[in-house]
Amino acid sequence: MKPSEHIPVRDLVPPAPVQPIRVLLVDDEHEFRRSTAELLRHAHLECAEASDAAEGAALLERDTFDVLVADINMPGNRDLEFLRRCRADHPYLPV
Repeated sequence: MKPSEHIPVRDLVPPAPVQPIRVLLVDDEHEFRRSTAELLRHAHLECAEASDAAEGAALLERDTFDVLVADINMPGNRDLEFLRRCRADHPYLPV
C-alpha cells in the first residue's frame, strides 16, 4: 500500500455481532403456528411458540422478546384480555 492510501475504518473494525430478532408467536392452531414459525425462522428470526394465552404469558414472564405475534381468537384471549395484559405489562413490546 502506498503512503497516500488509507484504509477505511470500517475495514479495520470487525462488525458488531447482530442479535437476532426474537419473536413470540402465540396461536392455538397447531399447523398455522408451526408453518408461521418455520417461515420466521427461515427469515433468520428466533421464534418461540405458545399454543394459548396462558403459555404465552408464561413465556413473556421468563424471557425477553422483541415482538409478539398473537391470534386474537384463541383460548385465554376473551375480549382481547391477553393482548391488553401484554400491553400493560410490556408497554414497549410491539404487538
